[in-house]
Amino acid sequence: RNILFNIEAKLPDVPDNKDSSSVSKEALDEFATLMAAAVNASGYAQRITVQSFAIEILPLVKAKSPHVRTSALFQSTYWQGFRMYIGLGGGVRDAILQKAIAVKADIISPYWLYCSNDFILKAHENKMLVIPWTVNDTKKIRDLLDRGVDGIISDYPNRLHL
Repeated sequence: RNILFNIEAKLPDVPDNKDSSSVSKEALDEFATLMAAAVNASGYAQRITVQSFAIEILPLVKAKSPHVRTSALFQSTYWQGFRMYIGLGGGVRDAILQKAIAVKADIISPYWLYCSNDFILKAHENKMLVIPWTVNDTKKIRDLLDRGVDGIISDYPNRLHL
């Protein structure tokens, strides 16, 4: 069996592990070096995806462990989520796509509200898989899969057997 591993890189000095702008380049590089060393030593680098909300870490890890896949995580603010829920928020979607492209992420993994048809299409056009989180509603899981997402992150994996 080829079991895959998904490792979330959480930086200790980053509030909510979302804004790493206050972290020095040296600290990011040190973290990436330690992460890549552990991944490479495992012998499973080709089965590992490293994901993070602190997306600046992703290209640093990839440079030191080129066989890993990287996943750029994104979370909306309350108001961004509300705007997307009512059908607005295209600019926010485009902004996170550009950020994921800039760090050459293999996967973009946003909160599920980001996943409009256009968003999924644009991510795929840029050779990124789309794996939204946290999708717990069975109907929403089916809808997202039908619209072309490449995977689902859920608190209830048993609901993925549709």
